[in-house]
Amino acid sequence: MSKLKDLQFLSDYIAGRHEENGIGELGELAHLHDSLCIQELENVKNSGEASSARIYEKIHLNALYLRWSSFEESEVCDSESEKDVLDKLRPHKDLKKLSIRCYRGTMFPDWVGHSSYHNMTWLELRGCRNCWVLPSLGQLPSLERLLIGELDKVKKIGGSFYKGDATHQHQQTPFRSLKFLVIEELPCWEEWESYECDDDDHAPFPKLETLIIQNCPKLRGDLPTFLPSLKSLDIYGCEEIGCYLPRAPILRELRIYGKQEARMRELPLSMLERLVINGEQQVEYVFDAMTHTQPTSLRELRISNCSSAISFPGDSLPPSLKELAIYDCKNVEFPMQHQQHESLRGLTIDNSCDSLTSFALPAFPNLNGLRIARRENLTSLEVSQSQSLRQLRVEECPKLENIIRLPASLRGLYIRKCQLLGEGIERKDPHIWPSISHISVIFVDGNLIDNESTS
Repeated sequence: MSKLKDLQFLSDYIAGRHEENGIGELGELAHLHDSLCIQELENVKNSGEASSARIYEKIHLNALYLRWSSFEESEVCDSESEKDVLDKLRPHKDLKKLSIRCYRGTMFPDWVGHSSYHNMTWLELRGCRNCWVLPSLGQLPSLERLLIGELDKVKKIGGSFYKGDATHQHQQTPFRSLKFLVIEELPCWEEWESYECDDDDHAPFPKLETLIIQNCPKLRGDLPTFLPSLKSLDIYGCEEIGCYLPRAPILRELRIYGKQEARMRELPLSMLERLVINGEQQVEYVFDAMTHTQPTSLRELRISNCSSAISFPGDSLPPSLKELAIYDCKNVEFPMQHQQHESLRGLTIDNSCDSLTSFALPAFPNLNGLRIARRENLTSLEVSQSQSLRQLRVEECPKLENIIRLPASLRGLYIRKCQLLGEGIERKDPHIWPSISHISVIFVDGNLIDNESTS
């Protein structure tokens, strides 16, 4: 390959163990454009061999992907040698995208995150399981997307994460261009150290719009205190978090899964469009906030795992709400008063709202999809007055014996583990099951009933 001196496009290269297919074959390819992925870098024996690839001279590359193969913890690696190899794979300063996966060293060389990489907009560090400290990334001036994952030994994200190199005398606002940040699968991460600054104007992440933290089971806090541009916040599988979430005045989407007790100082209900919360304290907190401030933009609400006996604030749904899902909230009181909720399009009630023994659709004139599951006390379901219902799913409702006339708008019906309803279908009771030849498919307890047998 080294003879192809004018080669401009090479998407992938696997570094072999021998000279004829080793990484040195890339040395003469000075005109490579676009992106290059180098795989199986564990076959590069030393820094001298890495230098022979002359990655720094490939000035037309926009993206560089460096890949080591995954390894077992029992494998012994010379950390200093691994660091020297990565150091000699340093790209040119105009690179825009960089990904490093399964690097085996304990620390990154200084060039990773150096402020001189002024055009870098995208950076990924993943599967570097020996690394115990993150590189300094906060002074990359153009960085917009940062993905960090599967760094098993990182316990703390501290001040060095924000600061640049020692020679950079006038530190800029850390992560001043970052818009998208994902931190996931850090099993030992315990602390995210706050960045010390005089005022909110110099706080890090001034442009951050999306923050996702998932599967970091030991993380306790703190999180960044103020994120003025944050629109979407997701926290999954971080059960130890008990701190306040960042102040985020224009937050649009908030999703919190797990048993963590983190909560907002102020829930920006006037801006919030999607809200997904899990756990008793979370649900109680949100309902309390909604009691004092009526949401004006909320379009999707999903609540789960709350055993408290609480009712929807004001005994009604937010007027802007289009999607509502309730899971494992047996004691939540569902609003079935005479007020109509014209905006609601999708509704799921799963193992929830035990006090609800019958359900009628007049309160939801524009509902398109309805799913009711694991409702032990539900005896009747009235859908005859609906002019918009297209999908109906009923699952594990052992006492349900009556669905009052299926509407003409219905196109999909799924029924599972509803014994009394199954008997009604077998009898083909015309009061319960009118002509439904227009419905595409019916499932009853796993058995398909075709259109001819039900029409």
